[in-house]
Amino acid sequence: MRRAGLGAVSDLEVDGWLRDASGAPNRIRKIAGDPAITRPDLVVPGRLPGLTGSLSPLDRVRTNQGAMTFYALGEMVSTDEDPTRVDDGLGALVVGDVSNAAAEVLWRQRVYFEASEEIGGPGSAARRLLDYRYIADLIELARKTAAREDTVIELKDLVRGLNFLVTGFSSQMKASSFPIRPACLP
Repeated sequence: MRRAGLGAVSDLEVDGWLRDASGAPNRIRKIAGDPAITRPDLVVPGRLPGLTGSLSPLDRVRTNQGAMTFYALGEMVSTDEDPTRVDDGLGALVVGDVSNAAAEVLWRQRVYFEASEEIGGPGSAARRLLDYRYIADLIELARKTAAREDTVIELKDLVRGLNFLVTGFSSQMKASSFPIRPACLP
């Protein structure tokens, strides 16, 4: 999944939750480390310490301003008036550092694995957050094949797609008039 680019693909809704989790479902807010959800007893007006809502090391991001939750990073990037803090937050968000991927990639991966149901289920999450948009369909086909279930329709669709790639026509009848034979599965 990492080679397929999990988290490299931008999704407006998922990325919006990182910048402002207040409108996100509670499950997303918990993953982000929103203290209003995870530690409401500690919420007071003003700037909270960056790890106030943290529940695990997975909800933390390293920045030049110190470690903070995804929620705190989003707040810093979106609302802070100190340009140095905003630049440091954007650096962590978009670039990351030597030992960590960019925070936006890590965030999308967390949503994929821990809250895919919030964005339409595993299949929808895969299409939204992976470079390879049909990996969920291929995983399901592999599962069906391993269970020796009927996969005739899926194989027919694959052959049609391969024919289209090779000849430009999805129908074997139209493709057969070309010197290149239609693609087929072994």
